[in-house]
Amino acid sequence: RLPPTAAPVMRGMWSEADRFFGLSDDVKFKAGGHMTTLDNAPGVIGYGRMPDSNEFLEMRLGHANSLQPPTLGQELPGFDQAMLPARGFLFR
Repeated sequence: RLPPTAAPVMRGMWSEADRFFGLSDDVKFKAGGHMTTLDNAPGVIGYGRMPDSNEFLEMRLGHANSLQPPTLGQELPGFDQAMLPARGFLFR
């Protein structure tokens, strides 16, 4: 259960997610990168679209608490600032 102080942080996360998924496919692939496997780590990162049209964005934390893929913050100003605090609440 999240504390009440998490509410505005979580709203910010969902707002940024809505903004991301509302972009054109070209911009989503440019910002998130095409889905790829990580070197020396399990899982994948990036943006992908399933054959049934479901979309997903896989992110990880990199060195110095940076969001991976790094292009997200470069292409979408404010995205990192919304996602990082939310991850802090979700992964306690």
